[in-house]
Amino acid sequence: MITKNIVKVGVIGLLALLLLVMPLMTACAEEKPGIVKVGYLADLTGPYAAVGAPLVQAFQDYFEMINARGGIEGVQVEVLVADTQAKADLSVSAYKRFKAEGVLTLSCMVTPVALAVQTLLNEDKIPGINQTATLSIYAPPQDYMWCHGGVASDYDLAALFWFDTELWDRDEWGSWTLGILAHDNPFALGGVSAMYKYADTRGIKLLKPEVVALGTLDYSTNIMRLVDAGADVIFCETLGAGTGTLLKQMGELGVLGTIEEAATIPGKMVPFFGYTSYYVSNMLTGIEYASYTYGARGFASASEEEFPGVKECNDFMREKYGKVLPPEEGGTDYREGWHNAMVMTAAIERAVKAVGWENLNGETLMENGLKGLELDTKGFSGGTGYADYTGDRINVQSFKFAFWDDELGDVITTGNYLNIPELLPECEVTDYMTTQGGTGWYTP
Repeated sequence: MITKNIVKVGVIGLLALLLLVMPLMTACAEEKPGIVKVGYLADLTGPYAAVGAPLVQAFQDYFEMINARGGIEGVQVEVLVADTQAKADLSVSAYKRFKAEGVLTLSCMVTPVALAVQTLLNEDKIPGINQTATLSIYAPPQDYMWCHGGVASDYDLAALFWFDTELWDRDEWGSWTLGILAHDNPFALGGVSAMYKYADTRGIKLLKPEVVALGTLDYSTNIMRLVDAGADVIFCETLGAGTGTLLKQMGELGVLGTIEEAATIPGKMVPFFGYTSYYVSNMLTGIEYASYTYGARGFASASEEEFPGVKECNDFMREKYGKVLPPEEGGTDYREGWHNAMVMTAAIERAVKAVGWENLNGETLMENGLKGLELDTKGFSGGTGYADYTGDRINVQSFKFAFWDDELGDVITTGNYLNIPELLPECEVTDYMTTQGGTGWYTP
């Protein structure tokens, strides 16, 4: 009898305990949100639209893939997109709309967008995991400004270093002369600053840079000023949709040459293209002259399917579009949008595991997801993460030298990845003024 009573009391006690615990368990389960929102402030109809469309397409596609796999830690992702046309007022209004809709994080596509909203991001504690690649936005570090990929300065320095040390024969030809043609915006001019420093450090002669307004269509005068002044290389720093027009004009002016021709024949030079200017989608107008071009890449090309990260991206495109999108349809640009979403996903996953969904917000995402993030992209890119040095806000800082391959009809890479902060720390500058220029030179 006593045993039966003990059992009865035990069962009653267990039931009472369950009645107390089950509501708590239900409450905990309800703390996982039904959806998490991320945003993209894009340029879809402005000066960088040729790049913007495939970036956004891939950004959305990556989260489509994640949602099909069950979401991030069981939560579906909703992607909000706004076309800012790279204008400050449209960027601010779109950001405020995103904030009102509850975005956890977002990406700013180009520098004018990032500059327009960076104060708001820091005030509102909403991390920007950005496409925009201007070094001065990330150095010195801001808690809520992060670059998903690489900055213009590092792309430029990687290309110059490879050319200077691997392709130009100083013993045979002596030193060389660098001309620069850049858009008049902070992004492009940040790269100019790094190239100034590289030239002064490495004994390269600089010419006064040609800085042109957005929307410029005729570059012939700028080109010939640099050629007539003796440029062996003209580095074209991110001219957006004008890239192909510029390349075509170089070809029609008869100034394009091989490296040996640039070294030995007056009036011949080699064109280098910085960052997104070296995307095929921006080069189409002058694509027949692409075999003369060089640059740098921080991401593997579509042909490198030996890397699982590349194959995953390609397989998604094959399933959705029936093919791997070719370069002329934005297939190169696409990979950066994919990587942007990849970094965003990894940071959210890491933060959720650290603090739980119930404590996830912009601040905990920054502290527990982004700071110190190490990311294995399975060969999709060079070394990635935010754990390389104190205040690291730039995800990709290793690059390969790149050139045009006629057979593939695409830009491909060669050699090993170069870690630019380790290789050229003295050139990681945002406001350096060359000692060669004298009065009247443009100061970045």
